[in-house]
Amino acid sequence: MNCNWSCNYCYGDYPSHGTEKNLTTEQMLKLIDDLAEMGCVYAITHGGEALLRKDIGYVIDYMKLKGLYVSFITNGQLFPAKIEELRNVDNLTISLDGRKENNDRNRGAGTYDMALAAIRLAVKEGFKVKISSTITRHSAADIGYMAELGKELKVPVTFSILYRTDSSKEDPLSLPPNEIRKALGEIIALKRQGYPLFTSYGNLEYALRWPYEKFNKLYLLENQVPGDFKKLNCSYGRFGFHIEGDGRVMPCTPQASNGFEGKDVREVGTRAAFAHASATNKCVACPFLTQNDYNLLMDLNPREIAYLAVEQLRELTRWF
Repeated sequence: MNCNWSCNYCYGDYPSHGTEKNLTTEQMLKLIDDLAEMGCVYAITHGGEALLRKDIGYVIDYMKLKGLYVSFITNGQLFPAKIEELRNVDNLTISLDGRKENNDRNRGAGTYDMALAAIRLAVKEGFKVKISSTITRHSAADIGYMAELGKELKVPVTFSILYRTDSSKEDPLSLPPNEIRKALGEIIALKRQGYPLFTSYGNLEYALRWPYEKFNKLYLLENQVPGDFKKLNCSYGRFGFHIEGDGRVMPCTPQASNGFEGKDVREVGTRAAFAHASATNKCVACPFLTQNDYNLLMDLNPREIAYLAVEQLRELTRWF
């Protein structure tokens, strides 16, 4: 997948990817057919920037024809020009990290204005909109700002934290453990005050008690889980997968950023690529906010099921 931005913290070298590496329209439709046949009901389409695909409207419409719920994530720059191609998405998520100066330090000059304009237009046009906000050293002070913006626009905000996948290495944008916990505590406090923050309490509390100081890496193998730590069962690599624009299948997005060697659906077939990702996935737990609402749901956590039912009702009624 390609991208028109160069965000400082992005794990993918998307701007340098040539379009020749991407799945063709025909290959994409074949993949969707395979996914539907395998029982897939939910698809998150993102990039890089998926709106760079000339066939993106056709691909979305085909996913809907196959009965998939389609959530679409974009940086917003191309949204005004491509708005009609996105009419059939079930949910539209636009990325915005904080105040203008801090967002633009993360994502590039001018990106705040483009993203906010896209959010306002999407709301006006009746899309079911979410804002995705990544917390880095630049934007950690803007959690309250994003909560207020979500309240003003009546749009839920979902946060992710920029973790160092290898905490033994220096990373100028990632937060140390004490700052991670401070950020999580602020999100929980704002959520309790009624701000429209989408991430569940169970997910936030799990990330809050994650033993960051004990590990160099944020991916735990079975034999690495401390006896005094109750891990959340992970469903990725079993019920959820990440597919790169070039056809490689990974267990999840964080592992895609950590060098997992996925098989290409064009070379081995969709089922075999999924089977490889499942069989070779040795990770059993992580604190990533973007993963663990799904894991809580798939673990049949009653609190999570009730929470997400209420959130879906709010999404349908725009009630906050």
